[in-house]
Amino acid sequence: MKDCLSSPPLTVYPPACRMGDGAGSCAIVASPVSQPCEGAVIGDDYVRMLLHTIREHDAEKLALAQRIEDCVKPERAETQRLRRELAKKDQEIGKLQQDLSESCLMLQEERERANRLLHENTVLHAQAGDDRARIASLLRLRQQAKAAPAAASSEEDANADGRQQRQGRDRKQSSTPVAGQSGFGSPFHRKSSKSSNSFGGGGR
Repeated sequence: MKDCLSSPPLTVYPPACRMGDGAGSCAIVASPVSQPCEGAVIGDDYVRMLLHTIREHDAEKLALAQRIEDCVKPERAETQRLRRELAKKDQEIGKLQQDLSESCLMLQEERERANRLLHENTVLHAQAGDDRARIASLLRLRQQAKAAPAAASSEEDANADGRQQRQGRDRKQSSTPVAGQSGFGSPFHRKSSKSSNSFGGGGR
């Protein structure tokens, strides 16, 4: 009865080497397992052995699961930490992207303002050039206006001098005696007339 209940051991024979096809080959031959006896009753020892084996397997499984948990737990904690850091970095990236968008908008506004100021500066520079040309023209006109009265006064002075000179010459010509009248009016003529009168009186 016990022979039927106990499982026959597996018999392993030493490898038998045989030659075939020019090469040696070794094969392990195991004895066939005897079939259990029909109508055999499983005993308590066999059940206890199976239960012990199951408990050992469960213990090994629990130990293996604990080892896996011990190995996975730090990785899980690291994963959680990395996820928290990733969420924090995502928030920081979102904030930086928002700041970048605002900075780009401000830069665009400043660029438009700079272009507008450059255009206004160009217009003002052109107006300043026109104003300088207008001022230079006005200064030339003012100088010409100042020079015209001076030239007119100098011309009038020259004309007045010419008239005075002509008037002086005319006065000199009018005050000079005629050649026929100058002998009678001269002192020599008066003296000769007196001497002739004296001679005439003495003859009477």
